Amino acid sequence: MASPARRINGLFVGIFFLGGTLGSALAGTAWDFGGWVAVCATAAGFGAVALITGLAERRRRMRENGNTCRLASASPYAGSFRWVPDKNGKRSAP
Repeated sequence: MASPARRINGLFVGIFFLGGTLGSALAGTAWDFGGWVAVCATAAGFGAVALITGLAERRRRMRENGNTCRLASASPYAGSFRWVPDKNGKRSAP
């Protein structure tokens, strides 16, 4: 009988393979549709979906923990921002 770690590793490899298959299929379809421009747009779309999903997950976790940090005004350093704590004094890593 396989250990739980081996099962999780097998699941990871299987999902990774399915993701590669989907990416290859979509890249091929995009190539037929519009060449390199469509392939690059598809890749950018995947990146945008990953970014939006990550930001939404981070926002959900912050709300669960009671952290509602907001961006403060820009610091004097080259366009950087700093995080300020919420009204309860809590803060989380940006």
